[in-house]
Amino acid sequence: MIAAVIALPALSAALLLSLGNRTNKFGPWMAIAASTSSFLIGFWQFLQMLARPEEERAAKQKETADERKKKLKAIPLTDDQIKAVDDFYEEMRRNRPQRGGGQ
Repeated sequence: MIAAVIALPALSAALLLSLGNRTNKFGPWMAIAASTSSFLIGFWQFLQMLARPEEERAAKQKETADERKKKLKAIPLTDDQIKAVDDFYEEMRRNRPQRGGGQ
């Protein structure tokens, strides 16, 4: 389902670009529909995530992290290299600017 969030606007943009001026009548409405539907799918998935109990969300995050590590092992990366990748992303998360009006 998450692929639809990216695929809908991408496919509609490809269609609009390939058809050119023939989409002048319906093209803007198609772009709006693709963007809106992509947002609604993402929002629905967000609401479903919030509706899950805390334990289930933690289990899902662990499952996702395990899948990611499995994919990194398939490259193949050593355990030290995987740890370096994890450390890099953790450092990026810590150094990310905070939102809001504060400095």
